[in-house]
Amino acid sequence: QMSFTWKQVDGPMIPVRYISGASSQLFIPASILLGGNSYVFALQVVNDEDPSQTVVGSVQVTVKNAPLIANIVGGSFMQVSTSSTLLLDASNSADPDFEPAFTGETDTALVFLWECIIRKGSKSQACASKQGMLLSFPMGVARLTIPPNTLAPSRGMAYAFKLTVSKIGRLPQSSTMQVSIVELAIPSASISAQHM
Repeated sequence: QMSFTWKQVDGPMIPVRYISGASSQLFIPASILLGGNSYVFALQVVNDEDPSQTVVGSVQVTVKNAPLIANIVGGSFMQVSTSSTLLLDASNSADPDFEPAFTGETDTALVFLWECIIRKGSKSQACASKQGMLLSFPMGVARLTIPPNTLAPSRGMAYAFKLTVSKIGRLPQSSTMQVSIVELAIPSASISAQHM
């Protein structure tokens, strides 16, 4: 009969309950070990019939960072009327390894970059307003708002809004939303619940 005892000897400390089991295997659930860190765990094995027969070993676990998440709410395509405000919301973008993400805090280290090109066939160019002024977007905003009557109707062209999410020491990730601008007003709908 053997007894097994695990303990953590290096790395950001994790709750003791994850390493307190008397098993030959160590199981730590997802999201407990933080990306970009190394952990060292030691295992002591004792022969219950002869405690002098004891052996100790250790293992180092290096956790890689998960990719940043660049996410524009609404999928990859939307249709908007020229008379409506165009809202592109990337607030769901995230760093999965950001520790306070589990407590609801905001990751202020994320950087948001918006770009827009318009495609017609095989040709593409930077987006411009109805007046011919090239569009420029504020740096670092997760929600991009374009006022009504800023963009001309698509008419066979597609506005491609590209979001790039970056963070120091991490590989940037991108997502693109295709936007069709139409002259017809698009009705809005809402659903409300009534208690009987």
